[in-house]
Amino acid sequence: MRRPPGQPSPSRHVIPWAGPSPPPPRDFRHAPRQASPKAMPAAPPLVEDVLTLAPGAEEELLAPGHPKTVARLRALGPRLGEALDWGAEHDPERGLALASALWRYWVLSGELREGRQHLGWLLSLVPNPSPVRLAGLTGRALLASFAGEHADAKEAAEEAIPLAEFDVAALESRIKDAEEDLVLAKTDAERARIAEALDHMRILRTSV
Repeated sequence: MRRPPGQPSPSRHVIPWAGPSPPPPRDFRHAPRQASPKAMPAAPPLVEDVLTLAPGAEEELLAPGHPKTVARLRALGPRLGEALDWGAEHDPERGLALASALWRYWVLSGELREGRQHLGWLLSLVPNPSPVRLAGLTGRALLASFAGEHADAKEAAEEAIPLAEFDVAALESRIKDAEEDLVLAKTDAERARIAEALDHMRILRTSV
């Protein structure tokens, strides 16, 4: 059916809007940008060199060739402390990983107090459960045991228990490696050193 002349098409008939006025379109050109996550600062080259020692330091310090490792760490002088201090300020997890790997170095060098201070401070900066905190608590317990502070050693071990049940398998693996090193030891001094480490690791094992 044809519409009479002048009658608008139903599709063109506009119904007046009686509600509130719609908000004006946003101009995203001037919208504030969302802040990007803060990037972790890169370690200075000399500090980075020290931090990269962490993965293999503990194993080297328990191996028969440990005197060379101790001499190499001694040669670093203040750089070792500077790397730990940088880690505490900028990347606590890397700092704690290094400190955890150095527990045997502090025993051999007689610097138990310094090692315990570094580990205690870095552990306070990495409070959440994680493998690196577990390693830090292990190092703290061992250093405390060597220092004769058995109450502190037990406290560290008990705190570590909820962290994957203290990873008893890893500790037992360390004990097994040390037992093998004891058999292969060539000098009385080396045997005494390994036997002492074994005694303290066994004390730690019995406490968990």
